[in-house]
Amino acid sequence: MQEEDILTAIENIEDRGGKLDFDYQLLRGGAESTKKRNASEALKRLRNSPRNIWSEIGNLSPKDQKIALYYLVLKSHTFFFDFHMEVILQKWQVMDKAFTKDDVLTFIEKKVDEHPELENWSEESKRRSSRTIKLMLEQIDMLDENQNLRPVHGSISLWELFIKEGETWFLEAMLLNKQERDQLINSAAV
Repeated sequence: MQEEDILTAIENIEDRGGKLDFDYQLLRGGAESTKKRNASEALKRLRNSPRNIWSEIGNLSPKDQKIALYYLVLKSHTFFFDFHMEVILQKWQVMDKAFTKDDVLTFIEKKVDEHPELENWSEESKRRSSRTIKLMLEQIDMLDENQNLRPVHGSISLWELFIKEGETWFLEAMLLNKQERDQLINSAAV
């Protein structure tokens, strides 16, 4: 799903009796079935996150938007959340900064019991997931040119948005150290 589709959904969302909806025809090109699938995915991401966060995404810089959209992925997809917290964050905590596609493939093999949908994935689906994760990490600037992990640096206003919503776990997920997190949390409290 393209970032532009999520931003289009956010900009055109309507609350119809407590049900979030938008006109999927507003999405870019592609077949109608693709637009409907992308609309469904956009709504899933929006339903699984605090409204204040997704309603502010359009006001953020392009870099901060990518970080916020990654947050929406983590909030709406258990597989990606589990991978990020159990592989990326744990690697960082033990100072293993190297990221490879094998990290994803190993995770998939270990998690088949918890994520039964993985059992039916073809080798191509696994490789595609590995490429998708790598691409998302590159887009938020969590991977350097050598495919090593590094902290993601967004604007103070971006981090304050998550702090105010009680989503401080995301600061740690973005590999900010304790001192940086504490500083941001303290400044948001002022």
